[in-house]
Order: sequence, then structure tokens, then C-alpha cells
Amino acid sequence: MRLVAQEELSGDVCAAIEPGFPLADIYDSGPSVLVYGPDAAACEAAAQRLYDALLAQRAAFSGRLYSGPTSFAPGDMLPTPPDTDSYFLVTLTPDGNKILVLRKTYTSASQTTLASQAIDVYSTSPLITKIGSIPLTTDASFCNSNSDDCFYGNQYLLPTQDGKAVFWIGNQNLQVFNIP
Repeated sequence: MRLVAQEELSGDVCAAIEPGFPLADIYDSGPSVLVYGPDAAACEAAAQRLYDALLAQRAAFSGRLYSGPTSFAPGDMLPTPPDTDSYFLVTLTPDGNKILVLRKTYTSASQTTLASQAIDVYSTSPLITKIGSIPLTTDASFCNSNSDDCFYGNQYLLPTQDGKAVFWIGNQNLQVFNIP
């Protein structure tokens, strides 16, 4: 991720390389480059440099899986949500120190009417413990009965490389939050 840091230091851009799920058998689930900033041309140029560098490393991927810096205790897991809640998305920050969970809370256990949403933040050390919550007031995806683009894969929680912020991306909205 040296290249991301170099891009961010050399210009007015914020960048990330998201690994996706490279071992999947679906072409579109591989790595992605995300760059944003006030100058579209600078963002495009930075994204192209990162993309080219990523592709140059393709042959070096051996398929070997590496464990992260944090090892979880046997049996340590996220708490089971109440009947009115659902864990919709779960992701780990790049340093392995925090788990981010998009939690949907419904008005009843039938989970038909959404009451609220939040991104819950859990520490992974020494045991998985909730340390904060980010209330969400605007949805990242807008769905209705006439919409055919509302499914699990249309929302993403993408933490920044330094683990200080998270992008919540949907079919209609992009939001950025600081991680507690």
C-alpha cells in the first residue's frame, strides 16, 4: 500500500485499493481502485497509476493466504443480534483491529419495516467488544417495489487503508464517516 500513500502525499487525492475477493469465480469481485478529490483529472491519473501497478503485480499472486496481524480467540464472535436486528454487511479494517457492521433495526421481529440503521464498531482485541456506533440518517441505497437493483451486492462498507474512516456506498449514495 506504499503506492496509495505516495499518491496521497503527491497530490490532493484520497486513494484506496480494495482487495475484493480475488479467489471468487466471479470476474467482477476482484480488486478495485477508489480515488476521490477535487480535481477529476488528478483523480483519474492517480487511479490509472494505481490500477497499472496493481495489474503489474497480478503474476506475483500465488494463491497463498496470509493471516492478519490479529488472531481471534477460539469461539470469539460478534454477538447475536436481537430478533428485531439484522447484520447486513460486515468488514474488517485493514489493520485487523476493528470490525464494522451495518446493522439494520426493524420495528418487529418479522423484519418487514426498517426503523433505523447504524454502523456498529467492534474492537478485535483482546476479545470482540462493541466500542461505538455511527447512526445513519440517509440510506446509501434507495429501493422500492419497482426497483430491480436492490440486492445484497449493491451496498459496500469500505474502510480506508489507515482504518480511520469508512465509505458506505450504495446504488444512489456515497457517505464517508470517521470510525470511532
